[in-house]
Amino acid sequence: MRSFDINFDVLQKDIEGLEKRLTDEVSQDDLRHTKFWERIGKCCTVSGFLLAAFGSPWLIPVAALLITQGMGCRAFVAHHTGHSAYDAIPGADKYFKRNWGVGWRRVIDCFSWQSVDEDRVRHDIHHEFTNTRKDPNAFKSSLKLSDSIKQKPFKRELLFWFVASTWIWQYYTPSLQGVNVRTRPFNVLNFELLETIRYWTHRVIPYVAFHFILLPLLFAPWGTESVLKVLGTRLLADIFMNIYMFGVGVTNHVGEDLYRFTRQPESKGEYYLHQILATVSFKSSGDFTDYLHCFMNFQIEHHLMPKLPPSKYREAKKQVEIICQKHNIPYVEESIISRFKRTRRVFLGLGEMKTYVKQKTAI
Repeated sequence: MRSFDINFDVLQKDIEGLEKRLTDEVSQDDLRHTKFWERIGKCCTVSGFLLAAFGSPWLIPVAALLITQGMGCRAFVAHHTGHSAYDAIPGADKYFKRNWGVGWRRVIDCFSWQSVDEDRVRHDIHHEFTNTRKDPNAFKSSLKLSDSIKQKPFKRELLFWFVASTWIWQYYTPSLQGVNVRTRPFNVLNFELLETIRYWTHRVIPYVAFHFILLPLLFAPWGTESVLKVLGTRLLADIFMNIYMFGVGVTNHVGEDLYRFTRQPESKGEYYLHQILATVSFKSSGDFTDYLHCFMNFQIEHHLMPKLPPSKYREAKKQVEIICQKHNIPYVEESIISRFKRTRRVFLGLGEMKTYVKQKTAI
């Protein structure tokens, strides 16, 4: 077990000083950056549906990928508006946390499995309790596989990819939700029953009705074939979206080179250490590949400074690497493909994540 001799006060000062400088520099340029990529995402969505409805059936996988990219773009905007990344920018009202995706805007901004308000509650807990037992995003790491499956690589791979391709569906099921603040007023009744009812009435039925009934029926004037092709494409896109979100949202906190924690940090400086040790950033060559990663490739920077808009991450990354080098903290960066491989190993019980123990505090 490696020992970290960290002066937590200095680490806190370094990170918060960087955050303040970058936050003070947030401007209309950062809003324009998000709007540009949001337009690209909308173009992907529209072109995907048109290709599905009027293109060759052989192009359905391409159409599904375009729709997936559009959904990913909405997810990235939802993620950053939820952290108030644009609240200080004059004229960015649509992107304020209190507005984006809230109420009726859910339909036009980001119609996901649950409302943005519910997602934000869950996501804030993830940031506070990263890679602890209380982390709602914590990957249920290793399965108790039977010997027959362990000895058959194909079955192991099949199981892993099944989980990855159904990740979002599993993430919102009652069995993974647990008791939470949203249902606490109803604890006097049967929690499991109420949460199951809520799962169907607030998540499954609205999501299925909007994405798999209403959207395909918009193409009814062009015939049954168009409706069926759009439906099939949208179903395929949902599977792609599961794998996509698993890749950019799960693999950056899992691996034999990352840490889990059995207790909460005792200071803000130690909290920052936890975030770095529990997180990995993905390698990316520029703004376009950043977009393809939903800007989740700067996950270390995001966990240290969650209120920054995505356009500030690349600049933050250079400074965070310097801070990590100064304090002798490992800064882990790999390709998303490599992280898929590492996540697979942990999931299948072929490797284990490190466990953090209380470290020495430098004086």
